Amino acid sequence: PEGGAATGAEGGRGEVGSDPGMETSKPVEERPTTFRWNERYQEAVSEFIGMRHREPLKKKIAVLEKLAHLVSNFTHAAAQYGQIIISEYHLDDSQRTFKQLYVGGLLSGPKFLAHDILFKFAVNNSGKHRYFEDDEQAMKVAGHELKSLEQLMSTRLTGLHFPLICLVDYKGYRLVAVSTIPVNQSTLVLGSHDAGKTLKNDDRELYDICCQMCHILNLKEHSVGSRFPKKVVPGPIDLEGHVGLDGRRYLLDFSRLFPPDYPRRDCKGGTLYQLLRPELVKSFEKPLCSDTFSTFVKMYPDEYFPDQDNILNARKYLENDIIPQIAKILEDQSGSDFNQRQLVHALHRQGVNLRYLGKVRLHLSKGTPQGREWAQKILLEATARTLKWRVRKSLRQCKSILSTGLPSEVPYRQWIVRWFNVFFQGGRHQTEEYWKTDLLRDLQKRYPLILTTEEKKNPKFLYNTFFPPNSSRLNAKPPSHQLFERLLETLD
Repeated sequence: PEGGAATGAEGGRGEVGSDPGMETSKPVEERPTTFRWNERYQEAVSEFIGMRHREPLKKKIAVLEKLAHLVSNFTHAAAQYGQIIISEYHLDDSQRTFKQLYVGGLLSGPKFLAHDILFKFAVNNSGKHRYFEDDEQAMKVAGHELKSLEQLMSTRLTGLHFPLICLVDYKGYRLVAVSTIPVNQSTLVLGSHDAGKTLKNDDRELYDICCQMCHILNLKEHSVGSRFPKKVVPGPIDLEGHVGLDGRRYLLDFSRLFPPDYPRRDCKGGTLYQLLRPELVKSFEKPLCSDTFSTFVKMYPDEYFPDQDNILNARKYLENDIIPQIAKILEDQSGSDFNQRQLVHALHRQGVNLRYLGKVRLHLSKGTPQGREWAQKILLEATARTLKWRVRKSLRQCKSILSTGLPSEVPYRQWIVRWFNVFFQGGRHQTEEYWKTDLLRDLQKRYPLILTTEEKKNPKFLYNTFFPPNSSRLNAKPPSHQLFERLLETLD
């Protein structure tokens, strides 16, 4: 699986589906059928939070090991079951190891339950309610679920509980794996579970905690309502708060926790996946509204339009202040001292989304060695990520799998080798044409301003950058090799 990462932890040291204290000679039917991820998680987190500052070091280490072991077990279990679910995606449900669940959810795809873990496909809805251009955007929404949870947990507010979550990327698909928790529609006390048709605000304690959360994250409490009387909510309207059947207060569905960027007309559903980074939101001078540009707040123009202005001003602050400062900082250092991952982390720490790579590159001076070095690094990063999404899409379109439905590895390997040959066989007409047409077009759509006006005039600029003609640097790693290595890293 590509890029699985859990954000929570849970107690227990046993392997998935087993109990370390259980005798192996007992009959199979006496063994537990589920691991009870959530209960172990909540117990371990409570133990961690309850530790005093002067607690013996040995005890602190033991508690942290307990959490780490559970994270490892959960991600391992999610990866194993997730690979099976994805491999059998094109099979009839009667042939699948884990059967599909038919439950609600407007943005999520098919759902499956495996050993107390709920798996949700991040795919574009079929039929008339297609929110995005492709599955790629749905996968990005799923990524926001994980990032938002990390930010929520960083607030360290007592009284809030969360499920374990990780992502499983495999064969071009993405699953969101979530530990099941004891909630249902009757336990909902805050937010909406049906896209704003109904709204709950029935638990004052949970509401107050969420208001504290918004204050820490610089999110604005705001008015919502069209089909019900006006209510004020902290965070997005579809952030669900539950008082679980176990008495704990849970938060769910946080992919839209952070506000959307000012929308681009050419990005269908952009307000759902092109969000502002938490670092930018927290550093901005005014609180920002998670539901900006949505119909949930349209009934209140005294908030609706000022909230949009705030988002626009936040983006201006990013483009006119933060990005030029970052470009200056980069130019003062040698690019050879940093790898691609460090570049990405540096941008994220300053609140810069990678879709702004073109603007960062635009502010670099091409007249200095450092400026040219960083410009090349940024172009490499943008190109690798463009190829990454092409690889994932091609895996989802593997014709051998779609025609047979068999959960086999071989057709995928053959398919990926074919595409890598198209990408990286410099000197071949097919490779050159792909770089001059499809890749060049896709790169510029994803990363506006990634090429200067002069670079755009030469249709072979991108190809020649990574497959330089008559290269004399025999001892240096060719740019195409650097690109290939970075592509593999982004797919890992």
